[in-house]
Amino acid sequence: MGTTSEGVFILTPPSYPRGIILGDTSKPSQTEFEQSLTQQYRLGRQLVYDDGRKFRYAYNGGIALAKAYMTQSPAGVTNCQAETQTTSGANVNIGDQEIIVDVTNASAITDDLYAEGWLHVDSSTGIGDGYKIISCQLLTTITARLLLETPIRTDWSATSVITLTKNRWNGVLVSVTTATQTPTGVPLIAVSVNYYCWLQTAGPCPIYVDNGDTIVIGNNVGTPGTAAAAGTCGTQTAGTLPIWGQVMYVAAGDAVALIDLHLD
Repeated sequence: MGTTSEGVFILTPPSYPRGIILGDTSKPSQTEFEQSLTQQYRLGRQLVYDDGRKFRYAYNGGIALAKAYMTQSPAGVTNCQAETQTTSGANVNIGDQEIIVDVTNASAITDDLYAEGWLHVDSSTGIGDGYKIISCQLLTTITARLLLETPIRTDWSATSVITLTKNRWNGVLVSVTTATQTPTGVPLIAVSVNYYCWLQTAGPCPIYVDNGDTIVIGNNVGTPGTAAAAGTCGTQTAGTLPIWGQVMYVAAGDAVALIDLHLD
């Protein structure tokens, strides 16, 4: 059985400030024009200004980010998707907050890879339940320990199937030319590898226009249908791709336009 809310946790939850930051009245200790090697806020925490600009706190774990280019969320880890809880399922019960789960190959998991991410039950016992992950730890090659934000609401069984999903803002990368994940926002500064930053998700935002693409005032933009450069915007014509926002100021290819973002 996992540790209940009354027990002593083996994993320690981090203590970051919570809630939305209202930038006009409460300036953040790390502004949108600064990067930090140490984490200051929960991943995905929102910074809001009354002029419509919104930002999300993110971790750059891939390659350096250039300012004014769109980023995207990281790819999922297949070894932690649709995992049947053959061994651990019988030991996860209502009230547990610290649990052990079965995974195909835990070598794909580093400590806290899924911190501030999500666990949901795909099928069988507990289907439809979702939980915020506070921290995680590799135990063996086929098991991992998770600390959840809220207790388990439904007993699991050996047939319960679960998926672990990283926080959208944990390990962002430049949006690729063929969209594979959801857009996560635009950095207003260059961001070094393994640094934390703010990404703009709403309001007037400078973004590079893809080379050869023509945008029009008021039109929707997103990943161009045939993008030449990663992270650039273009006219959104493909209905299957997400809309980033609308054009406020037109720029030619390889120049920076002003886009009213609507990711948040």
